[in-house]
Amino acid sequence: MKRNILAENMRRFKTKNLKSNDKKLLNEYYIQAGDPYEDVYILNIFTDMLWDESIDKQPDMDGKKVQAVVKKYRPIAEKLWKQIEGLKGNRVNAEQAEEIEDVYYDGADAYDNEETFINDMPEYYDDQIEVLKRLGLEKKQSSKRQGPGQNPDRHKVNIDDIDVHSIEFEDVFHWDHPDYVDAFISYAEFEDGQPLNDDQLDWLVDNGGDWVYDRLQAYLY
Repeated sequence: MKRNILAENMRRFKTKNLKSNDKKLLNEYYIQAGDPYEDVYILNIFTDMLWDESIDKQPDMDGKKVQAVVKKYRPIAEKLWKQIEGLKGNRVNAEQAEEIEDVYYDGADAYDNEETFINDMPEYYDDQIEVLKRLGLEKKQSSKRQGPGQNPDRHKVNIDDIDVHSIEFEDVFHWDHPDYVDAFISYAEFEDGQPLNDDQLDWLVDNGGDWVYDRLQAYLY
């Protein structure tokens, strides 16, 4: 029997106004090979955290425990969606479609009350995050993860001249602990207060290796 996922979510949230952001209705299967990456927007981590009728806006879902779940997963959902938006034009392949189908929660029991929600859904969110990480999101930052020694002559920087206390990182995703493969230095200054330019920051990313990772650990802890 064919399923109308959007209709199921509308029944789940007891609303007639759930916006789909013009996403197509997905019938029979949640997602199929050849569908655009953007169709993953109907995964629970996105519908529950980012849609107009998000989980914390639902009746009897405004308690502290639900708010704690939302506080943890909403920033992750926002980051993931920004990355997916940056990869428009990519298509889901058959293997990816199967993975996505496996982690999608299409039931309703977990949304019966706060207790079932906090007991069941975080595990689904974690599984969905792991699958989304494998969708090719690394392509966005591929230039930021080249191995040490590449482009050695481009705007070489003496790392001993950098003020380590000025370093700032972006794309630090805590669900990717301890690797943080997407993290990169977005700002730094030399000891004299002069900011590194974009080319110098790129050189650090390409060639900094363990030094950059050590700075990330200091930045986090």
